[in-house]
Amino acid sequence: GQRRGAPPRHKARMQRNLEIEREEAKLIKEQEEEAQAETELGQGFVAEVEARLRELGDLDADAHPELAALLQAQKEEARSLARQIQEGERDVQVKSAALAVVEGRVDE
Repeated sequence: GQRRGAPPRHKARMQRNLEIEREEAKLIKEQEEEAQAETELGQGFVAEVEARLRELGDLDADAHPELAALLQAQKEEARSLARQIQEGERDVQVKSAALAVVEGRVDE
């Protein structure tokens, strides 16, 4: 005859995956709260990116853990790129101002 239900090892693996998923969801929420706090400080471009990421929302609790991890990694990469872009823009502004002073276009 056919066995009913999942084998014990499969059930244990499913339970562990569920625990991992819950831990990841908790970490994601904490990271998003930290990012939101940074946003509230007025981070310009970074704030815009963070707002868009919040608009995207989260996966359902029953989403595959690997998919949740991938989404989180992509969000972190977007945040990192946004910070790099903002820092680059700030650097360009500083160097442009310095060049203007050196060239005598701006009163010291």
